[in-house]
Amino acid sequence: MGQAFTRVSGHEQFFSEILHYLDYLHLAGSSKSLPCIFGWKITITSLLETWKLLSQEKMYQFLLTSRLNQDFTSRLNQDCLENLFSVIRGSGGHRDNPDVSEFRASFRFIAVNKLFVTVSGANCEMHCDSVLLDAASLSQVLHQPKIMCL
Repeated sequence: MGQAFTRVSGHEQFFSEILHYLDYLHLAGSSKSLPCIFGWKITITSLLETWKLLSQEKMYQFLLTSRLNQDFTSRLNQDCLENLFSVIRGSGGHRDNPDVSEFRASFRFIAVNKLFVTVSGANCEMHCDSVLLDAASLSQVLHQPKIMCL
């Protein structure tokens, strides 16, 4: 939709309609639905519940769901986390399933040396992560009025 999730943006109605539509979406000639449909429904329901909590109980005026805005305030996606896990899997021989000690060792190494290096072949966008290295920028963000921080 290209805009922030607000009380009047139409997102709630749109996602509610999509949830209803997904209930009736099945494979041709079968009563089974695709496995991704269940994941979409969980994601959409979670987004709607998150918005309900933030707007009604926390009095947030809007929710940004994907892009980092110019003020580096916030966004609601998991690309940064996916980037981190991609780097961890790629450290030391492409371990798809590191055990706890391997994960801890890789995480420590990456946190110190590689966290803000662009990974070639990543399946998601890099999002100005270098702002975290600039203490002045981070300080400005932390002292801004509370808009949206998860």
